[in-house]
Amino acid sequence: MPCIDSTSRCGSPRRSCGQAWSWLERQGYVVVDHGQRGGNWKVITPAGWEIARAPDVAATLHRVQAAAQLGIELHPRLQAAGVDTTFRAGDTDSAIRDALADQDGADALLLRGFDTHHDLPSFADRYRLRAATVAIYPMYRGVAKLCGMDTLPKPSGLDGQVESLREHWDDYQAAYEEAIRRTATPDTPWIVVPADKKWHRDLVICRALVDALEGLDLRYPEPEEDLSGIVVE
Repeated sequence: MPCIDSTSRCGSPRRSCGQAWSWLERQGYVVVDHGQRGGNWKVITPAGWEIARAPDVAATLHRVQAAAQLGIELHPRLQAAGVDTTFRAGDTDSAIRDALADQDGADALLLRGFDTHHDLPSFADRYRLRAATVAIYPMYRGVAKLCGMDTLPKPSGLDGQVESLREHWDDYQAAYEEAIRRTATPDTPWIVVPADKKWHRDLVICRALVDALEGLDLRYPEPEEDLSGIVVE
């Protein structure tokens, strides 16, 4: 069985080999040989021999580990001939591409996983605004932090999110209110429309439209010629 290179960053050769043996035991590739008396004898298991005797030890070890990590039943398309083997070998990109080869193109693709940290422009740098997020799911909280948003204390359930929003609302409304004040004019005012009830929302909108139209003092234009003598038959 191969051992870790003595030049490993883990330290001395003895320590490196000790860590290697511990890893082999945790994976079930070697076990204690109870047939021997005295000493700390090990014996290679069938799973260990499968890897040790393989022409390509690294590729076989990768395949075995990939299969061991799959505690779920694969999708029927991934169980197709060749695709299942490719997937369990760790080449997920090729397996998925083969499984979906006869399908129509997708409009979107959602990928989840791990990546290195990227130095992205923050929300404040891009929009000159201080923003906050009210989220429970760790992924959304993480994305908010990457965007430079404040992550408010983690609430519990929908009621907790609403309460957190109410509690911190005034802390993040200064720029919003200032933008409303600076962009509102007598001719183009902003109108705040409550939307808790649809009928009330519609009433406020209709009332605002009627008031605006009546304020224009619209009249029918005067005719350019005297049309009193014209008769339509």
